[in-house]
Amino acid sequence: NCEIYPIYLCIHCQETTMKRLDAVFLVLGIMAIYRIVVLPFLAGEPPTALNTINGATSSSSSSSLSWPPPSCVGIDSIGTRTEEGEGKEEEDIKTTSCDSIHEFDCHIRVCRHQLLDLQVERYEKNNLHEPVETKVFAALMKYSSQPNDVFVDVGAAIGYYMMLAIQINPNMYAYGFNPSTEFQRHVQANVHLNNNHNNHNDNDNKDNGKQQELAIEQHMCLDPRAVTSEDNGKLLIGNHYGDGIKSQDRVRRDDDDNNNKNNNNEKTKSNQARTVRFDTFLRELHPIIPFCVMLDIQGAELDAIEAIANNNNNNNDDDDDDNDLLLSSGQIPLFFVGIHGTFPKIRALFEKSQAYDLLVAEPQVDLQPDGIILAVSKTTKRRERIERIVKLAQQHIGLPYDQF
Repeated sequence: NCEIYPIYLCIHCQETTMKRLDAVFLVLGIMAIYRIVVLPFLAGEPPTALNTINGATSSSSSSSLSWPPPSCVGIDSIGTRTEEGEGKEEEDIKTTSCDSIHEFDCHIRVCRHQLLDLQVERYEKNNLHEPVETKVFAALMKYSSQPNDVFVDVGAAIGYYMMLAIQINPNMYAYGFNPSTEFQRHVQANVHLNNNHNNHNDNDNKDNGKQQELAIEQHMCLDPRAVTSEDNGKLLIGNHYGDGIKSQDRVRRDDDDNNNKNNNNEKTKSNQARTVRFDTFLRELHPIIPFCVMLDIQGAELDAIEAIANNNNNNNDDDDDDNDLLLSSGQIPLFFVGIHGTFPKIRALFEKSQAYDLLVAEPQVDLQPDGIILAVSKTTKRRERIERIVKLAQQHIGLPYDQF
């Protein structure tokens, strides 16, 4: 108080206070550097381009969901499910070994025979299935997903993104649509392969390896239906990469071509699958609302989006639960959509909903077979965080995966 004490004492107190503040800020700075750089390094986790984002997903245990949902088949049950119309059980794929293994830079392993030669040639240039999409997806799963979040993969193929999501956040769940019996077996084989890999590399703590195995296998499931514009229909699904909905004659020709090229291998055939509208599926899953939905179904993405974009479809306008599942509600925080010639229409549906911002909207992406739309809900509490993650990911997209 300068009214009581001489002025030189006040100045001395101010200088002392400033020195103390400088010391406090210095200590806080050292503590921050230690927390961000030194601790991860000592833990064997080198600093990456995006790990400066605070509050990354906790790996602590949490109460689990009731899993799998009724319409979804657990990964360990695929081999014992009776195939419709065949009257016999499928062979348990866990008894089948891979002749060779392909490991991606994101440490996901798959059987080599499941991949096309064109894909392998692409991986020689960049050893990620879809480099841009993989990196952005991995960043979002690591820094914005939470325990008990549900990732829905419509067009799960060999399970690449499902396994990647659970690898990054073992406390979340992955629900995949896979109407092809051949690819269902591929997913099961790859899950078993990655379980063995995790256990093999976990020499220091076998209990932790067991937990990782359970996280992958017990937190995933496959829905054998095909997402289309119709409920309870039947259609033929091809069992080859890139197959969508085909006519019966087209499927038979593709089967013959494939089997002629692989005379010494197990022959593949197409299978019949039931159909479901995407809005019907969301009502079945309710009250669970997915955190992230990925759509990549060889051109049928538009049917899935239209099913939840149209207020006049099969929903009752007086049913609040149904209206909450429409695109205009913004209830689903994230959409990843693979684009197969329908870019303008799908983009227009998201813009018309007025509930989503398009963080990425590219009709064609380098080193990927299709384009991407990444949409974030304007009403999700994680919106600012998601936007920041995507912006940082785009700035560092050229870095190798382990440094990303």
